[in-house]
Amino acid sequence: MNRKTKKYVKAALVLMFFLGAGVWYFFFEKSSLEKQKTDTELTSILITVEPEPTSGEHFGKEATGEVVVYVCGAVNAPGVYTLPDNSRLYEAVTMAGGFSSEADPAYHNLARSITDGERIYILSVAETKELSAELKVSGEEGAGQAFSQNGILNLNTATAEQLMDLPGIGEAKATAILSYRAKIGQFTDIEEIMNVSGIGEAMFEKIKDKITVK
Repeated sequence: MNRKTKKYVKAALVLMFFLGAGVWYFFFEKSSLEKQKTDTELTSILITVEPEPTSGEHFGKEATGEVVVYVCGAVNAPGVYTLPDNSRLYEAVTMAGGFSSEADPAYHNLARSITDGERIYILSVAETKELSAELKVSGEEGAGQAFSQNGILNLNTATAEQLMDLPGIGEAKATAILSYRAKIGQFTDIEEIMNVSGIGEAMFEKIKDKITVK
């Protein structure tokens, strides 16, 4: 091999070395940089993920610890009032300016708890006089006989407090039932309760398996 041939071989070897280095950099270094870029993007995504909403956020505003009631009837300042949770009836009446001169405070259970969204109607003495004595909340005679052995409530002997144990029956509807019974007479069948103001088919469906007439 003469000197000129050796020179060409040496040049060829140098060229092959640089070509090999270029190929190695292209495939291995580029792959490494792409992996590093991908890891960085994944880290960025994980960091910016929004936190899961709490249970309160899923279902709207959390409980405020307050009840809103509408107090009307024989009170000095009828209206809508906000009270702390677990408040009693007497506190709602106080917020509404107290009993008016026509009110019959003895008819109502002033120590009972009130519920959010409730309509509280305070009866006057004239209104309670329309109810027979055995129908008043304060009168407990015969109250124990209102329930049958299987726990069904007799509409013809139930007191207002017992009626309010039925689903969806508040003080206003219980009073309406007692007024109907005092004016019209005893119920002849359970469907007749739908003649009472404020009690329709939807309400009847909720309570029909819990009431009877005797």
